[in-house]
Amino acid sequence: METTKSIVGTPDNLQNVLASAREAFELFERQTGLLESSFSYLEKDLARSSGALRLADDSLREKDKESKRVLTHLHSVLESLSDGVFVVDSNGLVEFANSSVRKFFGETRDLAGSLYDDVVTVPFQKDRLKGVLETARADLHREFEMGSAQTGRVLLQSSMSPVISDNGDVLGVVEILRDITQQRQVDRQLKHHRHMAALGEMAAGVAHEIRNPLGSIEGFALLLKKDLDRSGLDSHSRLAERIVQGAENLNYVVSNLLDYARPVRLQYEMFSVHSLLCSLRDCLTGVVREKQVDLVIQDPGEEMQMRGDLRQLRHVLINLGRNAVEACVPGEKVHVEFFIYQSEVAFHISDNGCGIDAPDLERIFDPFFTTKSAGTGLGLSFCHKIVEAHGGEIMVHSDKSNGTVFQVIIPMWRNSI
Repeated sequence: METTKSIVGTPDNLQNVLASAREAFELFERQTGLLESSFSYLEKDLARSSGALRLADDSLREKDKESKRVLTHLHSVLESLSDGVFVVDSNGLVEFANSSVRKFFGETRDLAGSLYDDVVTVPFQKDRLKGVLETARADLHREFEMGSAQTGRVLLQSSMSPVISDNGDVLGVVEILRDITQQRQVDRQLKHHRHMAALGEMAAGVAHEIRNPLGSIEGFALLLKKDLDRSGLDSHSRLAERIVQGAENLNYVVSNLLDYARPVRLQYEMFSVHSLLCSLRDCLTGVVREKQVDLVIQDPGEEMQMRGDLRQLRHVLINLGRNAVEACVPGEKVHVEFFIYQSEVAFHISDNGCGIDAPDLERIFDPFFTTKSAGTGLGLSFCHKIVEAHGGEIMVHSDKSNGTVFQVIIPMWRNSI
């Protein structure tokens, strides 16, 4: 029987098969090594990428926290400013308004999202905002008045500046509002003081020049009257008497001028407010009866003491009280009240009389300004000077329908021994 040969049965073929197998295993091992190396590299690269991503994420979180902290700090700074800050977009919508803005306009709600025109109802302001948006030019240092039940009337200074993007588009407007009510009041007081000083110097010079010839006129008029009386010329004597009376009236005005021109010298003492108000009642009794006006004086009690120049303060209250009574018609009332505040004492003299015209309110403390036919215009000026010498302030509020209130305020530190 013929023997069949196996292909693998020969030694040469077996060696070839084993060599091929070894090469295959070696190739497999090399590929496996490369695969393991690639996987290890990918794993390390992924770990590095993950680490970088974590670092980037942590960095972003830190930057986000820092941005929020900066925004919170900026918001706190803007909210703490005494000046109002308005940010308005190009459509006239409020993007931001700080607490001072809300205070100025008597608002408690958040104004973001509101129309600027609904918040600021002054037509002048609306036109300014429109002009800045259209021209991209700043509009600075304009003044306007606003008022609310909470804040009263305030004078605001407004500066508007456009917000412009990198490509030149107007994105909106930033407006800065500053309350200059007190500043303007100080300016008016400074102007008034300068005016008073100049008038005082002029008054002193004029008074001295008038007084000497006036004394001669009065003296010769008295001698003439005596001669006419001895001659029995009564009608001529009465004419000479009128010359004497005119000279006396003029001398009274000149004396007031000299008193106004001199510095006020105060003689401080402790005194009872009760006694001051009682003397005020006694001094006003005659004019009160004549005008048939009710005088109501609040009595703080005999134990209430204050320090100041009693004679000068009595002069102030009598002058203000007489003016209040003369402003009333029969049946109306005049109130005199005394108040103690934290660092001040105050007298309020109020009436429900005819009031003072608005244009006159700015001038009532000016020398020689008077609405009375027989007035000298020095009474209120001298009162103002006395109160200022005490370190205090005299204020007036008046309208034609509710009458007038004068407030005499003396700082408490002047009232301590």
